[in-house]
Amino acid sequence: MIAVDFRSAGRSEKPIGSFELPDIADDIEALLRALDIADSVDMIGAALGSLVSAVLAIRHPARLHQLMMCAVAPDMAGPTRAYLAERAEKLRVVGMRGVADASLANSFPASHPEQRAAYRAIYLGNDPDRTLAGPGPVGEDRRRLESDPSTHSRRLRGA
Repeated sequence: MIAVDFRSAGRSEKPIGSFELPDIADDIEALLRALDIADSVDMIGAALGSLVSAVLAIRHPARLHQLMMCAVAPDMAGPTRAYLAERAEKLRVVGMRGVADASLANSFPASHPEQRAAYRAIYLGNDPDRTLAGPGPVGEDRRRLESDPSTHSRRLRGA
């Protein structure tokens, strides 16, 4: 079994211009080909990775053997939507550094200061315009994915 671990995500150079979820899914397919992995693979996607995995399943269904989607939030409403709108506005004013401490505290409990500190540089390397909380290509892709019935879970089970 070959395992490809994408947990170092966020440390790569940020591309110029926009990119969409299908681009990321196609990049994963290209990486698997470059690694000479011809068999279907098991994939676990978390958060945005779940959406990328869903697009991979749609665009390259023969490539996936099993798909596990974790922390999937295909839509946000109520207090979550209000919080993210407020956060997006703050990002436009203060950038990633201005929201880093609060965001990292939400993700890593105080009992895990080493993990929080280790992830800080990755977090600060994010482009504020490409976060799910803000406007930009990823947010637009997410809205398109939400509105496309072919991406809904009942259809994915058959992919």
